[in-house]
Amino acid sequence: MKLLDSTKVLQISSTLLVCILFFLMGARAAELDAVEKGWLKDAEDLPDRVNESSILVFEDQLIIKGQYQLSKYTDTNSMLPILDKGSTGINQPVYADTPIYVGDLVSYRLSGQNRTTIHRIVGIEQDDKGIYYVLKGDNLPNPDPFKVRKEHIQRLTVGVLW
Repeated sequence: MKLLDSTKVLQISSTLLVCILFFLMGARAAELDAVEKGWLKDAEDLPDRVNESSILVFEDQLIIKGQYQLSKYTDTNSMLPILDKGSTGINQPVYADTPIYVGDLVSYRLSGQNRTTIHRIVGIEQDDKGIYYVLKGDNLPNPDPFKVRKEHIQRLTVGVLW
């Protein structure tokens, strides 16, 4: 392993610190936005999706232990100001036993569609087929016109890097 000089270590450490701060600011901004819009009573309503002990910070890298994926977003403006082209999402897969809450940002794909939509859960309702989720883009006036079922939800956004 090649040792880095102190200037390079300082540059890498500074860059990592900025990335961590943007990650934390993005998660907090999303929570506060959901509270402001009335989707959550309080930011404390959302569970901690990434346990602090799962985040390892080194001089040259940041590691989040677990099953996480990175995603990029297209320029639809539906999730402004939280997501936009150039943002990078940190996501975890959604399984049958993954709890989903009002305020969560999720990626879903309906049967027969070949595009994925990333919107916020603004309601959880039930009909004769079971539970479904009401989703809406933060920057859109109305909820999505679909009943989104758990099997349509692919990923849960746990952080955003700008």
